[in-house]
Amino acid sequence: MEVIPTVWVLIIREGKVLLVKHTKKAGHIEGVYGLPAGRVEVWESLEQAAVRELFEETGYRCNISDLQRTSKEYIADIPRADGSMKRYSMVVFIVDMFTGELRSDSETTPEWVERDKITTLPLLPNLLEIVRSYISN
Repeated sequence: MEVIPTVWVLIIREGKVLLVKHTKKAGHIEGVYGLPAGRVEVWESLEQAAVRELFEETGYRCNISDLQRTSKEYIADIPRADGSMKRYSMVVFIVDMFTGELRSDSETTPEWVERDKITTLPLLPNLLEIVRSYISN
């Protein structure tokens, strides 16, 4: 199975994690939560993709210099809305500094979620492990 390279952006503020809920227009199953994330285009670096995806899915902007790449790369087989299964590699970046106003796009609705409530939501694979690895207790 082809592995599709993606980047995920993790932002934690005051005990809340910024998640995006996938809408009917997303390729993911509707109502499933993930981090701001997306495919890496052939013309961009991982960092450029992370900055672009964060803005597209949340309205927040950050600088490449504000990204902190995590040490672990994740792999997951993720079911798609069309019934197919695709394999993704996920490089996670943590961001502390960002600007802008939170807004939705046609594929995602961003939400600040209390870390204790994350386990009650339908999540993309690896999301809970990622959050638990990088959120302070």
